[in-house]
Amino acid sequence: MATFDSYDNYYVRAMEAYCSSEKIDPKDINDEERESVIKRACIHMGFYLNML
Repeated sequence: MATFDSYDNYYVRAMEAYCSSEKIDPKDINDEERESVIKRACIHMGFYLNML
């Protein structure tokens, strides 16, 4: 039986990747950038669900 990782795990990983690629501190992210991070996390959750 497959387990579904929590949304928080994907969000944290997407936030780390975004901040690393943009060379910014997570505390300095505005709402538009936060929305981009959420979209990245959702894309990866969709990939996971597609594999089930």
